[in-house]
Amino acid sequence: MSHYHFIKSLVLMLLFSLMLAACQSSDEFLTTPVSTIPPVITSDPPTISTTSTLGATPMLPTVVTPDLMTTSSPFTPTATTVLASAITATPAMTATPTMDVRSLGLLVFDQQGDSIGRLSFDGLQFQPLNQVPKLDPTSLEYGLFTGQSGYFISPDGKWLSTIVGYDQLSLVNTLTDQRSNIARIGAGAWLGWSHDSQSLAYREGESKVCVYKLVEQTVNCLNEFGGKVVAAAWSPDGSKLALSVAGELEEDTPGLVNGAVWVIDMATQQTQLVTNQGLPLGSVSASDLVVWTDQGLIVNRLLNGGVAALFDEDIETLLAANAVSASPTGNYVIYEDGRVDQVSSSNLLAQLPVCAETQTQTMQVVWAHDENSFAYTIHCATAETTQLGIVRLDNHDSTWNRTISNNLRLIGWSYDGDYLLFRHEPGEPQIGYTIERLGITPDSMVETLADSTFLIGILGSGAGNKPQP
Repeated sequence: MSHYHFIKSLVLMLLFSLMLAACQSSDEFLTTPVSTIPPVITSDPPTISTTSTLGATPMLPTVVTPDLMTTSSPFTPTATTVLASAITATPAMTATPTMDVRSLGLLVFDQQGDSIGRLSFDGLQFQPLNQVPKLDPTSLEYGLFTGQSGYFISPDGKWLSTIVGYDQLSLVNTLTDQRSNIARIGAGAWLGWSHDSQSLAYREGESKVCVYKLVEQTVNCLNEFGGKVVAAAWSPDGSKLALSVAGELEEDTPGLVNGAVWVIDMATQQTQLVTNQGLPLGSVSASDLVVWTDQGLIVNRLLNGGVAALFDEDIETLLAANAVSASPTGNYVIYEDGRVDQVSSSNLLAQLPVCAETQTQTMQVVWAHDENSFAYTIHCATAETTQLGIVRLDNHDSTWNRTISNNLRLIGWSYDGDYLLFRHEPGEPQIGYTIERLGITPDSMVETLADSTFLIGILGSGAGNKPQP
């Protein structure tokens, strides 16, 4: 028995030793410093950096310019429908997370970091948008020359439309940085966002107009119009889409194309010919060919019988000057002769300074988020400076104007309405762009918000904002 107990004791001692060794090994593992554990690489978005990293040669995407071409085809539009699911490489759109648009900030190109992203209104935080395409510097200069940025921001700032690879129309969610391909458009072009940011119109090829609806993820296309669609404008309520279509050369007036204006009823898909329109040969500013108001459609550059006209149903009212801009809801209109009118009452609200008749005038207008204010720049040919002004329609005492450098391009307002934002354009793009801001009081000084940064447009701006050329 004693021999048996001796062997049993020996086995128990061996088992206890093994258990003690295991516990010591476990304790050593648990007390290993964290710094010795290799880091885990995740797919989370890049962290936000400061504008000290901003700053080299800017790049913008290639722009399809609506230069006018002649055609003898008749205007015969009819409606067809194409489901978005049938379009090649169109992934399902994901739900947009809730986010205050005031925090979206600016859409910029960081020249030093060679990236496009969101820059906060104070210039301190930069969030790259890796799914937004960047193209070569030549495209940037071409976009500036033609007056188009190539990036098309939805009025609510949550979506960015681009043309990738010359013919792929894509959407990028500025909140989630996800990209979806919408359609192959060939030699087509961008036409415009609806004011509620729920629909976008584009041209497929030369003359087919299509509308993509974000919620339904559907595309409705019309059979080709008998000419090249060069401009489009949504009515304030999104129920109608006006088109400016270039046709044949005007025989009686050299240098003009005989165009026409059509209106599409989005509910019925019916099209209606509104009037003829005279369009100059070559590139033309498409933003002011047709302008919607809350009282109807203004058609500029009438071919016969006047400069411009307001069309309300079957009533045509001739106007004394072309319209430059209308407020997002269509309540107010600014004309080339400097008049600012309330459309419903035809009341003159303000008179802006204008250039002499012998000078070519360039006017640019950006509306504040609340639509009660707008800022404008007016440049007269050969002038060494540009006139900048602010008009408050609800408080005329705060209206003012001053001169600024010709190198400052007015882009828009900050969301809170406290600043105007500018893109400073150097003499040579290789030198570098800067973003400048100016307070809305007459004695405010221009401040540099970010160096070596190209301001494309404003995301957190409210309804009606669009990137400026």
